[in-house]
Amino acid sequence: MTPEDVRGQVFTTVRLREGYDLGEVDSFMGRVESVMSALVRENAGLREQREAAVRAAQQTLPSRNGSAERLMAIAQKVADEAVAEASERAEQIVKEAEARASSIERQVRDHTAGIQREVGGLHEFAAEFFGRLRARLYEQHQAIEAELSRLDAGRQSPDAEPGLGEATVPPQMSHPGVWRSAPVDGHRVVSENWA
Repeated sequence: MTPEDVRGQVFTTVRLREGYDLGEVDSFMGRVESVMSALVRENAGLREQREAAVRAAQQTLPSRNGSAERLMAIAQKVADEAVAEASERAEQIVKEAEARASSIERQVRDHTAGIQREVGGLHEFAAEFFGRLRARLYEQHQAIEAELSRLDAGRQSPDAEPGLGEATVPPQMSHPGVWRSAPVDGHRVVSENWA
């Protein structure tokens, strides 16, 4: 695993709940952990190799001419550089993983805020729509009531003569709340009493 792998990692977003696919995140973090464990083992192995090289140098070379000390110094320097490089690489991987996690978290917050704004807009639209629908139904109800009142007033007027399309039989109550008039020209007029 390289720092580029960490930087380029993409997680699948999930629907109906906030966040990313936990399986993918856990898998990715497991891979980061295994790489870091390998680096720690590699560092330990390099230390052991250095110590073995120092011991071997001390045993094979005579110390009186100073070559053993030089070899030890060189081995120490190589080992220290390898350890420093591995530590730096591990720190870089961790920093990039933390930056990526922070970026993902920020994206999730922004996405959630966007969804919440959309839901709020839909609630407002629904409330406005139902308010207009209620007002329209009320207006239609009032118009029907007014028309029924006008028709009832026309039937009860003593001067009114029955004409074409007017009922000649007084209305009857068929069910509670429903007025039904007698057939007129083969049609039956039924209206609901909204009062």
